[in-house]
Amino acid sequence: MPKNNTTSSSMSSALAGSKPTASVLGYALPSANNPSSSSDSSSSSSTSRVRFCKNAQCGSLLLASNWDGHLRLYDASSSTLLTELACEAPALDCAFAAGGEKCIASLVDGRILFFDADHTGSVEIGRHEPSAPTSAASGVKCVEALDENALVATAGWDKTMRVWDARAASGKAAYTHNLPGKAFAMAHDGHRRLVVATSGRHVVAFDTRMGVQSISNGAEEERESALPYQTRSIALMPDGAGFALGSVEGRASVEYFGDDATKRFAFKCHRREEVAYPVNAVSFVPREDGSLVFATGGADGTVATWDGNARKRLWQSSAYPCGLSSLALSHDGSLLAVAASYTWERGSEGDAVIGGGDSSSDTIFVRAMAAKEVTPKTSKK
Repeated sequence: MPKNNTTSSSMSSALAGSKPTASVLGYALPSANNPSSSSDSSSSSSTSRVRFCKNAQCGSLLLASNWDGHLRLYDASSSTLLTELACEAPALDCAFAAGGEKCIASLVDGRILFFDADHTGSVEIGRHEPSAPTSAASGVKCVEALDENALVATAGWDKTMRVWDARAASGKAAYTHNLPGKAFAMAHDGHRRLVVATSGRHVVAFDTRMGVQSISNGAEEERESALPYQTRSIALMPDGAGFALGSVEGRASVEYFGDDATKRFAFKCHRREEVAYPVNAVSFVPREDGSLVFATGGADGTVATWDGNARKRLWQSSAYPCGLSSLALSHDGSLLAVAASYTWERGSEGDAVIGGGDSSSDTIFVRAMAAKEVTPKTSKK
């Protein structure tokens, strides 16, 4: 756990920067290639994931993985790029570990990298090997830190979920589970459950309360999604009782574990002029009152927040410059980070239909969330 609000002494001066001026969309974080620019014009640059550190002592640290082969660490409150970490292969996902002092990257070539506390070097803790010598390397689509020590879960296109102990020097997984399809999304609630969404609309849940011991008992529950099309994103409720899913066909669902199917529901979202856009991101809003509020981000370039109990939309953003590949909420729900980055739904045609952007657009925006945007409305009597 960090002893102060930064992860290294080199960050102290950077965190002293002033908060930038924000528009209705928020403020754009600086790119690595040109810090004075609000976006990276490199056509190979596409943000795959943004993540806030969930440890309150981290402040507003934000981690981003990119197809250009880098992780970037920001102080989101001051729009400061703190450090850039080279992975030497496109990074499909990232996560904070050790209470925010370390970070993890999962790569398209199958490797999982663990970056040390000062972010100057990395260790390969393992890799998803090809299933046959003639097959391509299996990309690691998802990564999650399962505890504050060194337990890491990964899931990939090789149809496996693997658990690693980053402290072990063997490079071998502590546990491997064969999934019913390729992994497309994965989430961990921080204490109880890990859930993986795969091709074939499968959802597989694991009990993580006793680490490898409970995970190695196999899947706690396996089911098919209530949505009729391929899953794009998944998030667990804060209490682990259920999850929200986003699909490629402009729909989302809220489902609960167990046999009670009466609570589950699905709804249309992220649609424009009868065009259904993929729901690329979903995240629950931390709420002390126990209410069920979550956010979705779509390839239509908008973010929406939803009251899961009332089954109503609370708020929708203006359109960002292009479609959204990822979003994240800070540990207290006060900040929203949005990766406006083309995800190739229409191939090389780009996404100029959305806000005038194109396939070279890649910008991370951060905005403060107003209370009314994440607070369920009181019903009128």
